[in-house]
Amino acid sequence: IGGAIFNASERSLEEQQASSSGVDPGFWTFRSSVFFALTVVSTVGYGTTAPQSSKGRALLVPYAVLGIPIFTYVITRISKLVNRGIIKITDMSLSTVTTKHKAHVHGKSGGCNWFVSLVLGLTLALALGCGSILFSDREGWTFLEALYFSFVTLSTIGFGDFVPTKGSTQAITAIFILIFMGSLTRVLAVIEDLVHAQQKKLHWVFTCENPRKKDEKGSQKKVGSKSENSIDKKGMKDEKSLNLEEGKSKTYTEIKFHSPPSIYKSIASPTATPAQAVNSKLIQK
Repeated sequence: IGGAIFNASERSLEEQQASSSGVDPGFWTFRSSVFFALTVVSTVGYGTTAPQSSKGRALLVPYAVLGIPIFTYVITRISKLVNRGIIKITDMSLSTVTTKHKAHVHGKSGGCNWFVSLVLGLTLALALGCGSILFSDREGWTFLEALYFSFVTLSTIGFGDFVPTKGSTQAITAIFILIFMGSLTRVLAVIEDLVHAQQKKLHWVFTCENPRKKDEKGSQKKVGSKSENSIDKKGMKDEKSLNLEEGKSKTYTEIKFHSPPSIYKSIASPTATPAQAVNSKLIQK
């Protein structure tokens, strides 16, 4: 679809320029337009080819907005299938020799899955090597130049200093992107996880603080605070108990001190006067 869009919008302008100059660069043939559309949705963007007409530039924006998420979903699904196939083939090959790798294959070891990361890394290195051989043979580049182009393409850096010009090379590049771009993304994600795991050590290097000593100080503070809290709680309990005991004794002594003995005697005596009897009933109430 993208190839048809850009071929229709850019090819007519290119033909007009070719008729006046007598040279047809062929940047916007259908094959070249399809390859350009792939570099747009994959965000490689070599930069050697770009829309020249207003119509092509206007159509590029909605095409990229819709095409990039779709391509990301497709490349994720393809990379999962490719990675599973590679892991399964490696597992079957190693099972004839040993079974110690089974826990790592099925993800039961915990943490970073070194087996899967190692297999994908070796597969990616092999793919870069094979792709470099093909690109150097087709385009006349040296092996290092082809390896440089392969990595720049898969990592979506896309400098544009090396670009495939032949139709066969463009087809190989498209297949190369679809199959191995997800594998490079997975390897880079593993490296990111390793860097995140070493964050404390990197923090110690840049700030000159030893995380072990910091942890020891923190643990000592926690132990000290716990002991102080326990002592404070015990002291508060003792103070409360003392206050309660003092309050009980105070109330007991106050009641004992303020109780008039003459009235208790008058209540107990059979010869109490009427006034004393009334006072004793009020006291009882």
